[in-house]
Amino acid sequence: ELFDGDVKACIHTEKKLNLNAIAIALDLDRVYYEPEELPGLVYQPTKVNGETLVLSEEGWILVLDARTKSVAENALITTVQELQHADLFEGEISTEDINYD
Repeated sequence: ELFDGDVKACIHTEKKLNLNAIAIALDLDRVYYEPEELPGLVYQPTKVNGETLVLSEEGWILVLDARTKSVAENALITTVQELQHADLFEGEISTEDINYD
């Protein structure tokens, strides 16, 4: 079950995300992307503490299964940094832009 926790944090980047390119750039063993089944990309990164992230083409990034706000924040920041490193995200996000559940 991918969605067994509550959304702990989300951010709207106000930028379109190219989910096809992101799926290729991130570790394919940690990505679930079937656009005909789910209008988003599910990512379970290794550099965080077991959280699951869901990215949408509209620029939303959601964190599921985070134990604390700081863990959720770290997952968001780490994922955006990975996207920046792969030249798939320009600009910065601020912790002030993060909405917590």
